[in-house]
Amino acid sequence: MQADQHKLLIHSDGKDSPVIATVDLARAKEGFMVVEFANPPAKVEMHHVPHKLPWTHSNTYFTYEGKKYHWKSFAALLEDDTRTCVATFHTINLGGPRRKHGSLVLVHDSTQMRDMAAVTRLAGLARADEMNLEVCFTNIYTC
Repeated sequence: MQADQHKLLIHSDGKDSPVIATVDLARAKEGFMVVEFANPPAKVEMHHVPHKLPWTHSNTYFTYEGKKYHWKSFAALLEDDTRTCVATFHTINLGGPRRKHGSLVLVHDSTQMRDMAAVTRLAGLARADEMNLEVCFTNIYTC
């Protein structure tokens, strides 16, 4: 992954490998992200809806190849029409930021679904980082 201003480039392996998707984070603080997949070309607009009550979860909604999906608290990727789980993310504790380390488990074994699940998960994390960055700076200067 590389970030350029408000763009996040997601590579298939390392930074020298081909870019599989680009995420536009210009409106991330408003909860909107635009993901552009390279192969096959597709554009996905993601909308994050934060939780309103302490015991509820936030969701991020998007449409991919004509099907509606949402990440439920970035732990489960669900297809809305069939209410089936496409992928789950299991966090593990490696001593760093807990929500960033873990494994992505897919129900469907296809490269396209793998890329969609991984890229939308990373886009959601990047949006959360943008929000946390603003909060951290605000807290530093109000002390």
